[in-house]
Amino acid sequence: MKKILLPSSVLILFCMLGILTYVKINRLSYPSRSECNDQFIPLMLLMLIITGSVAILAFGIVPVVHLIRKKENITTNTEAELIKSQTDKSVVATPQEDVFEKFVAKAESIKNSSLPEQEKTDKLLWALCSLFNISQAMLYIKNNDSEALQLASTYAVVKDESTMKAVHPGEGLTGEVYAEKLPMLIKNIPPDYFKIYSGLGQALPVMLYIYPCIVEDSVKAIFEVSTFENWDKTMIEQIEKSCQCIVSLLK
Repeated sequence: MKKILLPSSVLILFCMLGILTYVKINRLSYPSRSECNDQFIPLMLLMLIITGSVAILAFGIVPVVHLIRKKENITTNTEAELIKSQTDKSVVATPQEDVFEKFVAKAESIKNSSLPEQEKTDKLLWALCSLFNISQAMLYIKNNDSEALQLASTYAVVKDESTMKAVHPGEGLTGEVYAEKLPMLIKNIPPDYFKIYSGLGQALPVMLYIYPCIVEDSVKAIFEVSTFENWDKTMIEQIEKSCQCIVSLLK
């Protein structure tokens, strides 16, 4: 704005000096006041028009331009703040990631405790189920001297004669996961597969997920978990990471 006002002021000053010079010259050339006025008045009007136009440009358009630029700067700053806000949100941990971090801390605490190994295994599975809202779980671990996976721990399972104590490759759904080394997600669970036991009675879960923990191309453990919730992909990934964490701590 200063860059425009300064030349405008100089131009106005020169116009005024031009008018005064013209008046002086005319008074010298035309002794008669009427003759002088005849020459001076038209030029004076022209100079006033030019001067007024410059003033309008300087004090009218310039502030408008200044306001437009200010608005553009505000818009640019707002967009930058919005982008920064979205970037900050993108690095914030999701609720599932928060749960996983809590599980890791809990698992490390259990591992470093002086509890017997079997009790550590039970507590690790219990922590997994409680933090991820798992309704029922079974953990099978492979012993070095046997091909079968042995039942190592359970959560909310009523053990009876139908409960599998060991899993062999290709035997049942868990054995199929063992043989193929691929997880299995079941949403339409057969009514006679199993039921959740609690103080409120028995109920059929919504989802069953059987996940093999593979170490060096060998299945070291299988987690069989169920829930009353519909897990999304992110939740399943966090549960898988937690299962891998348990297996690494039990080595």
